[in-house]
Amino acid sequence: SAARQLYVEALGLNREQVEVVNSLAWISATDPDDALRDGAAAVVLAELACRKTQRQDPRFLDTLAAAYAESGSYDRAVETIEEAIRLLQDEGDVADAQRKQTYAWRKELYSLGYPFRTLLGLHVQLAGTYLEVGHGDLATTHLEAILGIDPENAGVLARLGTIRKSEGRIDE
Repeated sequence: SAARQLYVEALGLNREQVEVVNSLAWISATDPDDALRDGAAAVVLAELACRKTQRQDPRFLDTLAAAYAESGSYDRAVETIEEAIRLLQDEGDVADAQRKQTYAWRKELYSLGYPFRTLLGLHVQLAGTYLEVGHGDLATTHLEAILGIDPENAGVLARLGTIRKSEGRIDE
């Protein structure tokens, strides 16, 4: 298969080349263009990048999680993004704190049964941010946008129900 060929060719990569492999895996897993996504190839490439870095680079684990989600393995995606979160420092590093938040949003997306795509990911991220700062009305707008893409998503429907109940609008 094409994925196996990519793996064989990539075995001898040095660290800089692993960055390129990770980038290719990211595109294969997350590009909004269906023609450019290939979940199986993304998994092979991302697993290679993680193996070459002994699973110690959270960015590569993030890519692997996205690849698993694109392939429909949402439980593995959640486990892998949690692994990436654990590798980030807990204190002092602003970039790590921001990345941790981004990964938490992606975890939420995967737990809802969605792969990461730019537009959908943005709605989940914004909904989470608005909920954190107490703006259920704005979070609701973004959750409803997700329902426009996937009207039967039980996780999103449950979150909307929770928001509406907390705001006394349970009858909607």
